[in-house]
Amino acid sequence: KGAAVVRNHAHDFTFAVVALGGLVDGFNPCAISTLIFFMSILAVAKVARGTRLLVGLSFIASSFVVYTALGLGFLFAFRHAPNFPLVKKTIEVLLGLCMVPLAAFSFRDAFRFSKSQRPDDVTLQIPKKVKDQIHAFMNSRLGVGGPIIGGLVTGAGVTILESVCTGQSYVPTLMYILKTDSTNFLVWSLLLTYNLLFILPLSAVFLCFHRGMQLKSLITWSKENLVIAKVLLGLFFTVMAILLLWPKSLHP
Repeated sequence: KGAAVVRNHAHDFTFAVVALGGLVDGFNPCAISTLIFFMSILAVAKVARGTRLLVGLSFIASSFVVYTALGLGFLFAFRHAPNFPLVKKTIEVLLGLCMVPLAAFSFRDAFRFSKSQRPDDVTLQIPKKVKDQIHAFMNSRLGVGGPIIGGLVTGAGVTILESVCTGQSYVPTLMYILKTDSTNFLVWSLLLTYNLLFILPLSAVFLCFHRGMQLKSLITWSKENLVIAKVLLGLFFTVMAILLLWPKSLHP
């Protein structure tokens, strides 16, 4: 009975960590800024309200499916890697060590941006080359095949490209899920929970835009919340560093 209680608490803790990771990743300035640019294209093109909703929903749905597929591919690859325990432990340590500078950069980004309000002072962001590729991809694919197909294709491509930034939270969370040695059902549940919470902030922002909130107001909100988002990311990276570098899993 006591072991069952401990196991339940461990599962609750794992769920809380993964859920927090998904939510923080969804508020990641990388994802929010990309979505705002996407909405600016819709605004400039003067897309009809109904069509705009279809495109937005398709974009977000595609982001969810592709991001989930990327996570599933990662989990499958590592679970079936040769000499998996050694590979897993090595990656855990490397990722845990990487979390330390990421946490430091996130806190520094929050401090520097709070003082200057200049995007160039943010270190952890999508590289300009990748950002240009995302913008070009959006402009070239958005109207292809109608609103639904265009939204699906654009969402898929953008999700893959921006993962260079959002993956900083996603990959260590996936590695932590592997570290818990959870059952297949629990792994699926955790993966879906992370990704549902990842698209929750994006869906809320798009809904505000669809219901009439001006892009200028959304951009202002994004800048005002960048410091909070960076602090949360810094705290999350710190937690992940501890969990990944812990000599023994916190789970029984």
